[in-house]
Amino acid sequence: MGSNKALLELDGVPLALHMAQLLQKAGCARARLVGKDPKLLELGLDVLLDQEESYHPLQGVVRALTASTAEEILVVPCDLPFLSCTSITKMLQATPPACAERQPLFAHLHKESLSSTRAAWQNESAIFDFMRDADKLTFDEAELLNINHPEDFLMAKTRITQAESSNSTATAWSELFTDINATIDDESWPQLPEILSRVAPIRNIFEQAGSWRTIHIQENPFSIYGFPDLHRRSSKLLLVKPQFPLPQIISLHNHPQRFAIGLLGDCTGFLEPYRAAQIQLFEHISTDRQLLEQCVGIEGDRLLFLENRQFYRWNGRTKEDLGTFAQALPTLLLSWL
Repeated sequence: MGSNKALLELDGVPLALHMAQLLQKAGCARARLVGKDPKLLELGLDVLLDQEESYHPLQGVVRALTASTAEEILVVPCDLPFLSCTSITKMLQATPPACAERQPLFAHLHKESLSSTRAAWQNESAIFDFMRDADKLTFDEAELLNINHPEDFLMAKTRITQAESSNSTATAWSELFTDINATIDDESWPQLPEILSRVAPIRNIFEQAGSWRTIHIQENPFSIYGFPDLHRRSSKLLLVKPQFPLPQIISLHNHPQRFAIGLLGDCTGFLEPYRAAQIQLFEHISTDRQLLEQCVGIEGDRLLFLENRQFYRWNGRTKEDLGTFAQALPTLLLSWL
């Protein structure tokens, strides 16, 4: 391809991000991206960087098995843009080891296979030979179309365009709410926290929301604001939760990419992956553990810091001053919306 396939965009979404969204929709507890390119961290996903000099299909699998705390993992190449949620569920329900008959890297593996996988990688075994004894599952061949050449990419773009023209109905946000185990209280109209309402530029932004309610995500309550509403897939959604000294504000429409402020200390439930991505990105660009205490948010490949009541963005190279809370937050919110 001449470029990192994981970062190629189809319908405006990087292939790796699309696959992470699909895995979460299928019910996977955690989606992790394995690759060599540090630019993968810019996607805001949980990334396992592969620092081996060699290139072999199984070395990423070894990296994933080594890092996994679960007994079983699902391996899916990111360059399968037409794989369905139904097919992922089918693979999850198979007893490992199992793989797709024509795509052996789409597989369900057990942690116990780590040693044999490492040996196959080090011996440079072919992936088909390694998966010879695995249960072979059949899938619609159209779903297993992968992108190996520029013409494959062009064909995929054409296919998406044709699909959009035949079905223009947007996916409702209600599907995402189901995926993240969230319920909205339609009888609640929460007040904007005082720390936000007393700053006119911030208050003016939230007053542009056409809908707002209380939402419970994995039993944690937030206020949710929809611009212009909470239904259309094109709407922008902000989550708000009061806390001291800095409220939590999450750009939900970017999920599973991480755009959030107010990530302090330990975060549980829905926000745990956000905090994990924040720490992972920090460790990639800095070794100053003291500085981590000043890290209060994440914006894709950039971190947000609060020092002496002044906010700034940092990507490990460039520091961008954002000013005080009253100056910085409107800038952040407008860029997210």
